[in-house]
Amino acid sequence: GNVGFLGPTRSGKTTLLAQAFISNQHLLQTTCILGFVKKPELRHLATVPAMASLVRVLRKSDLKFSLLQPPPHVPEDAWRAEVVRLVAQCYGRFSAQRLLGQIVKDLMAHHPEGVYPTLPQVADVLDAFKPRWGSREAGYKESIAYVLRDLLNCTGALWDYSASNVLEVLTGSPGLVLIELEDLPQEHFTFLVTYVARWIYFQRLSRGAVIL
Repeated sequence: GNVGFLGPTRSGKTTLLAQAFISNQHLLQTTCILGFVKKPELRHLATVPAMASLVRVLRKSDLKFSLLQPPPHVPEDAWRAEVVRLVAQCYGRFSAQRLLGQIVKDLMAHHPEGVYPTLPQVADVLDAFKPRWGSREAGYKESIAYVLRDLLNCTGALWDYSASNVLEVLTGSPGLVLIELEDLPQEHFTFLVTYVARWIYFQRLSRGAVIL
């Protein structure tokens, strides 16, 4: 299920969320909550003595993601297709989805075990792709290449890792993890949050069942 806190600016949404939900000590002792925030409005929860051990505050530089590394027990093909679909959906680049999908598929075809292509590597291969001048693929390449380069420029080294267990660590124990991304443009913020949400969803699906 999902819960929405809706209201105009400065109507108390964040205060309600903090007081009624994520500051519940008993809840945080049994449940893992990841909070992606654009403003440092909730970090004070880490200073509350009764909650200090249950709250962590991270910044963009603390995150280390391996874009194409699937969640545990999730087939590589399923995760590869999901990542390509996410890029197309979050940035409205549906026409370029096929081109990006083929490049990612080729990169994943012969990767060493436990070592996955990084986002910078995907962007480099895309840049090196030579479509026919004036073809539709030339437009698709320009469109998706701009998105990936802008994402890299705005997130620094976040996607530079060929393997990472950071999401397993963040979701592996109860408590509140606040990830502050105040300088991240909204489109990249949306992609990052959606990526993590889908990672968690695929991980849950894989427990006792195979994703096809």
